[in-house]
Amino acid sequence: MTDQRFPVGARIKAYDFQPCPGRPDQYVEGVIVRIDEHRGLYEVVVMKDACFSNPPRPRVMVPMPGRLIMLEFEGRVTRLDDDTDPEKPLF
Repeated sequence: MTDQRFPVGARIKAYDFQPCPGRPDQYVEGVIVRIDEHRGLYEVVVMKDACFSNPPRPRVMVPMPGRLIMLEFEGRVTRLDDDTDPEKPLF
C-alpha cells in the first residue's frame, strides 16, 4: 500500500468509498490548503464533489494515504497534476 504524501497546493482526487461496479463513484477533487500531520489529514477546498452536488461540500478533511484501516485501498487519494509551481493559481 502506498503511503505517499502530497504538499499544500497539490490538486488531488479522494474517494469517499472504493469504486465498484453498479454504483456511481463518490469522490472529491480539490486543492490541499492545509496539512494536519498530527491527525493525518489534508484540508481540501473542493472543486468537484461527485457525492454531494446540491450543495457541494466547500471543504473536506481527507485522511492521508495509509492512515485508514478498514476503508483504505490503493489509489484512494491520487494527485491530479505534478505542478507545484507556487506562482500558479490554485483555482
